[in-house]
Amino acid sequence: MEELKIVESLNNETFIDGRSMEYIEPFNFESNGYLWKISFMGVDLISSDNDEREWLNDDEQESLRDFLIRESKKVLLDITVRMQQV
Repeated sequence: MEELKIVESLNNETFIDGRSMEYIEPFNFESNGYLWKISFMGVDLISSDNDEREWLNDDEQESLRDFLIRESKKVLLDITVRMQQV
């Protein structure tokens, strides 16, 4: 399944401040065999029922990988902003 392979790849490439997060897998893939969803640090990003990727033209959506990277950065920014407000 393409979605699972992308999640595994992103988890293997995840670094914070130049250090590998080899024991932390911030991206999570869940499936019941029919429906699936991908979350980042507990925040749902996309699912088989809710795909908000941008359309590049009439028949092509942005890649799932690009979407997950963009949306995960939004989650990290939101966490950073909330931490600064404390």
